[in-house]
Amino acid sequence: MTLKQASRVLDVSKKRLWRAVKSGQLEAEKVERGGRWEYRVTQQQLEGYRRKYLDSLEMRAVGWTEPPPEAAESSVLLEREQQLARRLQDANERARRLEKQIVKLREELEEREKVVGLATERLREAHRTLADLL
Repeated sequence: MTLKQASRVLDVSKKRLWRAVKSGQLEAEKVERGGRWEYRVTQQQLEGYRRKYLDSLEMRAVGWTEPPPEAAESSVLLEREQQLARRLQDANERARRLEKQIVKLREELEEREKVVGLATERLREAHRTLADLL
């Protein structure tokens, strides 16, 4: 991954990572891309850098206070992600059912408004007729 991508993963500036590469704190491969040189790091290199400098005041200052999820935690996260995906799917299905109900209710409301409109018109006619008789 590029230093920009790595900076997002660690939530530090790209410049900070560039300096770490230049100082030898972070191992990186220099790759030519489109006539320009850029540094690339692997996830393993990034994790090594993060672990090594995690306890430094600088890393704590940018918010790194806990280690990354281990394999067991990753499976818990995966299970949680699957649960959330199922809940999202259920919520979407409920939303579709509710949308259908809304359409039915709107149609029913329109029909009742027509009935009320007809009844109102008949009532007006009856009032006119009664007024004519009086």
